Amino acid sequence: MRIGELATRTGVSVRSLRYYEQQGLLDPDRTAAGHRVYTAEHEACVVQIQELFQAGFCSSVIQELLPALTRPDQDASLLDKALVAAQARLESEKRSIETEMAGLRRLRVRLGLAPDTHVTPQDGPHDSLQYTQQLRLIIETDDFDEAVRFYRDVLGMAEQPAFATEGDDRVSILNAGIATIELATPTHVRTIDAIEKAPTTPGPTLRIALEVEDTEAAVSSAREHGAQTLAPATHTPFRTINARVQGPAGWQVTFFQELETLEERATREGFTTDDDRPR
Repeated sequence: MRIGELATRTGVSVRSLRYYEQQGLLDPDRTAAGHRVYTAEHEACVVQIQELFQAGFCSSVIQELLPALTRPDQDASLLDKALVAAQARLESEKRSIETEMAGLRRLRVRLGLAPDTHVTPQDGPHDSLQYTQQLRLIIETDDFDEAVRFYRDVLGMAEQPAFATEGDDRVSILNAGIATIELATPTHVRTIDAIEKAPTTPGPTLRIALEVEDTEAAVSSAREHGAQTLAPATHTPFRTINARVQGPAGWQVTFFQELETLEERATREGFTTDDDRPR
């Protein structure tokens, strides 16, 4: 069928069909003269694309999902990986939007168009350069599989790609909505200590990791308020800039500055979920 007939059969405009092709969502056959020709499979694909758009997915996410959804055998593992990749992309886009919104709020404050609602511990107004974007709780556990089962499989927290090597070096970062929980074996904790050049302490370490816009600025601000630097800003193999300070009540605080998106990171060696990591 030609593009006009496909538009009539699916209720999608010709302009939209051409947009789908531009976005890599639809790949029509061509005649010797270069005219587009569509089959029943193309028609089914257009219906699938429409359903995904109506579900709220953007074209970039649909491009990730479509190959798995249109496979005749509906390969479950391929579909699951596509859904994980789509979720990682959406989480990355959400964080980017939140960062831009925070920038707009700071600009409004500087221009005097909005009150500065951030306060110091003494309840006085101040112009803060640090805006925490993510709280990550690091839980060191000897029974890693049971912890993953409970948080990921029982509580339903989605797992995102995380960096680790092999063997007992295991880590699982689970999305808890507005925060993430990181489950780590003692081996992984020691690995991160070595990467960050931070002192190793006996037994489980109480540590909070905070995503910030500028790690060095965050460390400088913490040091000005009396915090001891445990590890200076360091570029890590998992594409962040990390530093660590000693917080109150025995808790260590890691500041980490993201250098790339989750989508970009998922393509790098060493980044995967625990089930897919070689051991």
